[in-house]
Amino acid sequence: MYCFFCEKRHPGGTSYGINTAHGICKNCGVAVCVEHGLKGSQPGAPLLCVECTKLLVTTDAEPISIRKQPEARLNLA
Repeated sequence: MYCFFCEKRHPGGTSYGINTAHGICKNCGVAVCVEHGLKGSQPGAPLLCVECTKLLVTTDAEPISIRKQPEARLNLA
């Protein structure tokens, strides 16, 4: 599997020179290489692509995982 962002720079042709993916962005789910993946400094921080990182920095939002299921809340009253 190749990095989504590296493949965008080389449309068509061979995959020579395209970086292999080393992880998956936890926000949008694209494959990222070491160059295009960013991880926070806190332990357990999610791996994010450069576009999701820019979006979160400009909006000061929390990352939303596409795999995160909504928590079921029980009303025991």
